[in-house]
Amino acid sequence: MTMYKFLSLPLCFLLLLPLFSCQGTYKIDGSTTIGPLEGETLRLSVYDGARMVDIDSCIVRHGVFKFEGKRDSVEMAMVCYKDQSLMPVLLDANGITLTMTDAAHLASGSALNDSLYGFIEKKSKIDQELNDLPRRLSQLVMDGEDIDEVQLSLAKRADELKEMSDRAILDFIKRNVNNPLGAGLFMVVTVDNPYPLLTPAVEEILTDAGRTFRENAYVKKYIKVAEENMLLRREGKDLVRM
Repeated sequence: MTMYKFLSLPLCFLLLLPLFSCQGTYKIDGSTTIGPLEGETLRLSVYDGARMVDIDSCIVRHGVFKFEGKRDSVEMAMVCYKDQSLMPVLLDANGITLTMTDAAHLASGSALNDSLYGFIEKKSKIDQELNDLPRRLSQLVMDGEDIDEVQLSLAKRADELKEMSDRAILDFIKRNVNNPLGAGLFMVVTVDNPYPLLTPAVEEILTDAGRTFRENAYVKKYIKVAEENMLLRREGKDLVRM
């Protein structure tokens, strides 16, 4: 099964949205050792309809920054710097800790954030091995290995890694299909597709999805447009945009 036709996960996790109703506050204590961020303004943004909106901002001072405020729902947000999305965080607890270094970013302090970053770590390891294949090819050829055999072997491994990546995304959404992580990640991996379709992967997710997932504003619209596009495609007509 290949899901790249509808799933594309750049692991900066760029776009996130409000999810389930839950009155509460958020308090985020962050630290960073990334030098260029010192003295700069960071923004906390959420996905609202077709655009990202800022809900908070702060300045990094001596490697420390803080966000604090109130939200009407449990939601995933993005820490942004200028036009860059740095890292996602789920606004579901009062005591969230963010750590940003050149090597890794981490959000902790709640079970959902722990789950999210456990997934990111797993997905990143797969991506790192996939990205390292060209270097491995060059090294093996330099070591005297037959280039045709090496290319065949690494092409097979690339296909395996892509399948592992797709499966990891799909399994994570399915495991979290009825909490904020499921709908949030679904949006992240489908938002860049302007013409939604009910692919086998989407249908597999919907098989396990309850009302909470299906009634999410983004998911509901996606399904509606996807169903319409499936009909238009069968009729040979132009698809409609999300």
